[in-house]
Amino acid sequence: INFSNLNCRIIKELSNYHFDKEIKDEDAYQKCGRFVGDWKDELEESYKTMTSITWNNRWDKHGKKDPRGNLSENEIKDIIDAGGDPEMSMYQGSYTIGPVMQQMIDTLGMDGSRHKLHIQVTGEVVSMHMDKHYEKETQGGEARRFLIALEDWEPGQILIFGNQICERWTAGDIITWEWKDMPHGTANCSLHKRPMLAVTGIVTKQTQDLIDNPKLRYNLD
Repeated sequence: INFSNLNCRIIKELSNYHFDKEIKDEDAYQKCGRFVGDWKDELEESYKTMTSITWNNRWDKHGKKDPRGNLSENEIKDIIDAGGDPEMSMYQGSYTIGPVMQQMIDTLGMDGSRHKLHIQVTGEVVSMHMDKHYEKETQGGEARRFLIALEDWEPGQILIFGNQICERWTAGDIITWEWKDMPHGTANCSLHKRPMLAVTGIVTKQTQDLIDNPKLRYNLD
């Protein structure tokens, strides 16, 4: 995995990842259970409020300043140096959820959680990057991110963690990874929307029990 000279030192200081493309990752992400229920109507409502997120406007949407400083600036430089456009739409964001999706969040049981719908339409790409949720780390405890698949996988839809591809998910699958260490990205070259519910928060015993029991199914009302 190549990062610019500017970014490489900073990222490696923040991460325990090996950054060696000769090493084939085999456990870069974890599936930890599945939600079973009907959230199709809620998802359709979410589609009505989704807005385009770019590398340059993603923090403006929150009314915040990117807390990562030089890491963010160098990330954009990487995109420009590779011939990309920081103004290109990388995904569609929405915060519109209903009671079934809220039940998903409640089942994860995290303290101080926040959520968003991360929806990619055809041609959208989030290039390889790393997240740093500093405001979560300062709350104490372990901060963790989950992605919940809201529709079945379609050929051409890709999540990548480290250098391991995640695909063939089923609606309701719960996915997590070591976000503090693992570079990751997403792409959609299918002709279908790729919706996921992203949830970030502080791990509780309830959360850890879910992680430790990856074969469980959670029936939603």
